[in-house]
Amino acid sequence: MQLYIPGAPLSGGYYGEPGSSYFADINFSGISENGYVVRSGYSFMAGAADPDFGENPPSVLFMLGYPNSDETEYTSVAYYYNKMTDYQSKYHRVGIYINQNTKQVGFIVNGVDQGYQGTLPAPLKNIGFDIRSWVGSDKDGVFSDKLAGLEFTSELITDRNALQFSYPQGTTDICGNVI
Repeated sequence: MQLYIPGAPLSGGYYGEPGSSYFADINFSGISENGYVVRSGYSFMAGAADPDFGENPPSVLFMLGYPNSDETEYTSVAYYYNKMTDYQSKYHRVGIYINQNTKQVGFIVNGVDQGYQGTLPAPLKNIGFDIRSWVGSDKDGVFSDKLAGLEFTSELITDRNALQFSYPQGTTDICGNVI
């Protein structure tokens, strides 16, 4: 998965007068062979603010988890959060790999393999994706002029020829082809 983020928002933020924010999500969900709903989210945010602490720096969040069988609790399988205050590249990529035999989930962030981070309750039998991006205004509905002319994109990369990471030996794509 790849997000294209202009350099301008990373070197000063959006928040101010008027304040605006930008969010992008690439999510997937799937059903495991034993009926658990597994959900994953990969998000970029800039200009987001906490009313108690002010502006948060641009950041990336990746998480993966599933509800317990009685749905009273949520089991987190993988979690990654990184502030992007010094991030210079316009592209931010995350690669997710799931070993269907061992049910382990690992991921790669900008070329750095984070390794296996957790285990699913069972192999996945199906999977779906959604991509969302949105811009937020200040409390009066006014958007910052810092957003004018900027291009933001979110991309789900499924073509194995377009993959840029080195995955662990034996990793396959979503169709079962070795990558």
